[in-house]
Amino acid sequence: MKIIKRSGAEVDYDITKIIAAVQKANESVPAAERMTQEQILKIADNVHMLIPSRCSSTETPEVVCIRPDCIRYLQMYHSADRPE
Repeated sequence: MKIIKRSGAEVDYDITKIIAAVQKANESVPAAERMTQEQILKIADNVHMLIPSRCSSTETPEVVCIRPDCIRYLQMYHSADRPE
């Protein structure tokens, strides 16, 4: 699958970039509030599963369309109602 970066470049989708972004965000919070690696992988998987629903089958998803999903999942994990 291809995605369109903010620069406009079309590149192959790479879930490891989602994981790296979530890990970087996770490192910015106090250690006691950090997510486990398993939680980080679950967030990346959830975002990955949402991509097809965010655009039509002929459309290439843009990074700006995926980013809000990442932010929403991070907020869920840092709230009192953490999904299992």
